Amino acid sequence: MHTSRSSTSCSKSSLRLSTSQESIRYLCRGTSLNFRVSWISQAQQPLSETSTSTTDLNHSFMTSDVELSKVRALLVSVRDAPVNTADATDDILGPIYSYLMKIPPSPSDNTYHWFCSRAQQLTIDAATFLLRLFAYDSPRVDEWKKRLKSSLAGCCHCIKGLGEAKTSSRKTLVAQWASTPSGICVVLTPTLCSYFGAFSDSVLEAFYGSFDDWELSIVVEALVRSGVDLSSSTLASRTSQKVSQPVLYHMVSNMRVFRDPQILSLVRACPSISGWPSDPPPPGLFVLLMDESPDVRQWAKAQVIKSTQVPMLESQFVAGHELALQAVISAVSLSRKGEVVVTDSTSPYFFSSDPTQLWSGFSQILRHVPTEVLAKPSQGMDCKRIVMGHLHDVGPRESYLCSLP
Repeated sequence: MHTSRSSTSCSKSSLRLSTSQESIRYLCRGTSLNFRVSWISQAQQPLSETSTSTTDLNHSFMTSDVELSKVRALLVSVRDAPVNTADATDDILGPIYSYLMKIPPSPSDNTYHWFCSRAQQLTIDAATFLLRLFAYDSPRVDEWKKRLKSSLAGCCHCIKGLGEAKTSSRKTLVAQWASTPSGICVVLTPTLCSYFGAFSDSVLEAFYGSFDDWELSIVVEALVRSGVDLSSSTLASRTSQKVSQPVLYHMVSNMRVFRDPQILSLVRACPSISGWPSDPPPPGLFVLLMDESPDVRQWAKAQVIKSTQVPMLESQFVAGHELALQAVISAVSLSRKGEVVVTDSTSPYFFSSDPTQLWSGFSQILRHVPTEVLAKPSQGMDCKRIVMGHLHDVGPRESYLCSLP
């Protein structure tokens, strides 16, 4: 990655990388540790009483039209021409950070809504770009994390939106327009642009891996605050009733969180659900549709059938859905006519050993996977290969295969 030589002359009080999260350091590999973003190491100044208590989520939080236009222009620029850590200077990070941190919590629930429909699109874009702050360690970053925690702890839709933002921030299809001599606008070859496009896949893999670990930690913190004893060998359904709906939704939305043995035990207790987004089904439910427990399968199905967008939109198919699809494909691949299914011993999941139940769940899952995804070799070919390999089956699996769209 590019190294910024001019950044070495910065004050030693500038942004400091977190030493407790080694894999995140790869995001900044090859760059100086003293970036030109000294503003972020300064103590976070509290917002005025007026800006935090008497305004709503619109752009009336003491940000001028000139400032909004600047932030909007900056976000368009860094999306179309992504910047790495060294190039994200004061002039870029400062205005975007200031804009986001001026947005007050919603008066109705005292939650910062950064990734849902209650937020302006500009807010969602700013919050998405600033996910890179997770690679840093400073008082201002701590304040940013605190508000992000509030967003995730208080709003299921923000959890869903964060998952979509983490996926879209990697690659975004942008159409390039041009005018012909006659004045007609035409679309040139679309290009892939993103807020994180300056980083390699391996760097982003390490970065988001650590981000997912952090999400697991805040879910565990929320469970402890709710009085859930995670050290207990048995987590009964009554225990899961102590947990808030956003925390429960977070458990099945992030596959790093979902596959944790203690979290998975809580989810498989089939807690009562309310207020979850109906579309799309969170990734963890795909795995539970093929669970060994009839009660768990029925519980998952009851949530999945609430979806109104079938199949889901391609933009809703996030990294968690891909991981869940890989897990269920692996389980189905192990099924053979007349044989007992043996799940990989390294798998944290409890797949049914009954091929009939596996194929019943798999057929439900495939109905929700976007057609564009099924057409991609990375995901679609495995699905097609499995289905084609069982087209001549006789019995229950035949009926499930025939029912596929």
